[in-house]
Amino acid sequence: MSYEFSESNGGYDLGFFYVLINTTEDLSNLNDYLFSDDPKKIKILSTFLHEYIHFLQEITTTSGVYIIGRYIDLIKEVNFEVRKDGNPTFSVPYRYSNKYNAQANITLAKIYRGSRETFDYAKYDYYKKHKERITDKDGWKKYPDRYAIYFYTADRQLKSVDFGYSCLKEYVTHTIQKKFFPDIEHDDIPYTIVEQIVGKECPSFGLDPLHLVSLCDACLMVYHPAELFFYILEEMKKVDFVPKSNKDVYDFVYNSRPFRERPNFLFRLYEHSNSFSKSQLSDALATPIFQANRDWVCYILDQAKGLRFTDPTFMTGLVDGPGKLSVKFLEIVRKLGTPFFTNANMKGGFIPPDSRYINLPGVEPYQLLVFKQFYRIYGGSKECGLYEFCNQRPGITNADCKSAPWRRALDADQCPLGRLWSTWGMTGFEPF
Repeated sequence: MSYEFSESNGGYDLGFFYVLINTTEDLSNLNDYLFSDDPKKIKILSTFLHEYIHFLQEITTTSGVYIIGRYIDLIKEVNFEVRKDGNPTFSVPYRYSNKYNAQANITLAKIYRGSRETFDYAKYDYYKKHKERITDKDGWKKYPDRYAIYFYTADRQLKSVDFGYSCLKEYVTHTIQKKFFPDIEHDDIPYTIVEQIVGKECPSFGLDPLHLVSLCDACLMVYHPAELFFYILEEMKKVDFVPKSNKDVYDFVYNSRPFRERPNFLFRLYEHSNSFSKSQLSDALATPIFQANRDWVCYILDQAKGLRFTDPTFMTGLVDGPGKLSVKFLEIVRKLGTPFFTNANMKGGFIPPDSRYINLPGVEPYQLLVFKQFYRIYGGSKECGLYEFCNQRPGITNADCKSAPWRRALDADQCPLGRLWSTWGMTGFEPF
């Protein structure tokens, strides 16, 4: 599988509620790690913490939660077009048209994310805006800004990458993980370059790590985080802004000029995006056999909204110090549970929300990863990425899983992918 956020120790699959911890250790009882003093387990837990924060970023920020619904949108478009065409075979990789703005949205998503390149050493020099042109389904032209940062590599070459939400999110996860496990090190890009940018563009802000976390987290509350990030730096520089607390930073962003005459605009934007993705997931899981999974994802998004609205600065309070998770973090885990997670051998684990908050019998936490298999198939893959996970249970897999997984919809005993392929009306349609 590929991961939106990945490092040597783990990865998070944005849009699909999945954490990979790259270890062969058995993680099925995560409590053994949450409350352990064993240095080896603390290191593994630090990786889980890093990826769990990506999960929190996905569900509690506008730029994160919006992506969930967009992935479902793309899958639904293919399903609809294939069924409408009626041809039993369809070509992959599927070429998205702009009929429903798919091309425009895919281009925007790349601008919002920024580059995927990594650099272990980078000396920041300057940033520059570049106008892009995007045409929507009605022919209207839009001109979003793409933000490029220029830096020197270890061998003194001037290079550039596009700056987007990836760098902001990775700075947050790196910083909180490092507070918990100080020995962790990451590449300058995308993990720590934010420090250099802020240090050069707005020296008065300082380099308090949690102030920087606050700035990054607040800027993730829009669709185009890089645009807000650099705008805020310029505004802070004008007034020599010196934050006295984490809340000062959030307040500066939330009350900055674009939002001053629109009270709570960023929260309303997040609420709209949360509702959009919740509606998309509910529609995708509307069949009664998926009710437990539908109840679970809707509960997660409702709780995420409550967390962001009642405690906007929660991201800064997840860790108390080296090896010490905060009471706040443990309470969040009790309320939300975890996404589906596996070790390197695809042995899965899951912590449901505490039964004091909700009872979810029958939930299948890998359900969103089944959605991803559609996305992979429409991208040209002939093999189900869940094969190694499913193969650990007798009688689930067969030869079609590695060559034509969509045919599992024809089986009397359907696998998770076959069941969804059938439920979504795709039985009898095959990619080539």
